Amino acid sequence: MHAQTTAAASRPLTTWRETRPAREKTLAHMLTAAERELSACGIDTPRLDAEVLLADALGISRTALYARLADIPSAEQRAAFRQRLMHRTSHEPVAYITGKQEFWSLEFAVEPGVLIPRPETELVVETGLGLFDSHVTAAPRIADIGTGSGCLAIALTTELPRARCWAVDRS
Repeated sequence: MHAQTTAAASRPLTTWRETRPAREKTLAHMLTAAERELSACGIDTPRLDAEVLLADALGISRTALYARLADIPSAEQRAAFRQRLMHRTSHEPVAYITGKQEFWSLEFAVEPGVLIPRPETELVVETGLGLFDSHVTAAPRIADIGTGSGCLAIALTTELPRARCWAVDRS
């Protein structure tokens, strides 16, 4: 019995790719293994990142992912997820991997040349909205200089449909 324990303890750690035949891996198994792998790489939000990347690889929402955890993905879906996971283990931002980021309940396209909208930037939108009274008859004028992804201009004009907005950027 001692020999079995010693042999098991000396085996190298394996990733989810190696622990079970591919045809048997459910989405739940892949998600849990990816969370462990991301955590081991020092990613701050391993579960969230694994969920977002797996849902993106499958072309579904995170909510739909939870409804399908018992599903067994195709080889193409596994490969797409593995590619995304490899980028994330290299600390590439999730938004650059998926090409999108939510801001003010809106989805924005992002790529490495565009700054990723951050949640705390929503305070800028809240402050901007606080400057305008919703009962103003004139259309407010907004200038977003260095707009980047355009998230501030779009969020403000979504909330202030009568506003006139100029959003410019060098790129």
